[in-house]
Amino acid sequence: VKTLVSDIATASGEQSRGVAQINVAIGEVAKSALSTSQQAEELAASAAEMQAATQSMLAEVGRFTLRRDEPMRAPEMAMSGLPAELMAQIQALILQQTAQSASPAVKGSSNRDGRGYGSF
Repeated sequence: VKTLVSDIATASGEQSRGVAQINVAIGEVAKSALSTSQQAEELAASAAEMQAATQSMLAEVGRFTLRRDEPMRAPEMAMSGLPAELMAQIQALILQQTAQSASPAVKGSSNRDGRGYGSF
């Protein structure tokens, strides 16, 4: 009888520890479910906030309208209206630039770079 009572007591203790472990696991699952529920609520609130901000932004942008114009063209250069003196100056500058780009840079001079500019 003592052995039977001892075996029952041992089994009862093991069962008690098993039930305690199940209670802890259920508590952890409940905490996890609560946390997930809170995160879902926060996410829903953020989504609603973003939706409201989007609607507000669309309303603000909707105030602006674009004109339907002709496609942009390159500006026309009207050289015919320039005075002859100014045309001569422009031509001289163009000739000077072409001559400089055609002539090689001064080599051997330590105070000039490859483009012919002096050091600063």
